[in-house]
Amino acid sequence: MRVVHGDAVALWAGEQLGVRFQEPFTAFGFTDDAGTIRGAAVFNDYYPGGNVEWTYVGPASFSRHSLSFMARFCFDELKASRVTAKTKRSNVRVQKLLNKGGFSYETTQKRYFGPTKKDDAIVFFMTREGAKRWLGDSDEGTTGT
Repeated sequence: MRVVHGDAVALWAGEQLGVRFQEPFTAFGFTDDAGTIRGAAVFNDYYPGGNVEWTYVGPASFSRHSLSFMARFCFDELKASRVTAKTKRSNVRVQKLLNKGGFSYETTQKRYFGPTKKDDAIVFFMTREGAKRWLGDSDEGTTGT
């Protein structure tokens, strides 16, 4: 997969989700060999030295490569202390992927995505310690470079 960057990636991601991302945001896309976007990571609601919200579209492209890229961007480039990801209660597949990827369950936000219980947001978080395998860190606080 190749990584691409820019507003067009955020537009593609928004179309997949039926939303429009509001600036400020940073968006990266993961393309196949033909250059077609198969997945996108959008980062927004960033608090310097604190949290950054991560929205990912394209679970079929959710891979070691995309997780490593996300972790390096958030923890090495942004110097975030944590990353937050949310998914619908009904999206059990993504919940399992987040757990396998090093995210931990944090809380449930009632009716976040809509009016029913299945629209509750299941909130996950990852710290640098949880991302060690993606960063190559031997100790918390190292850059892995």
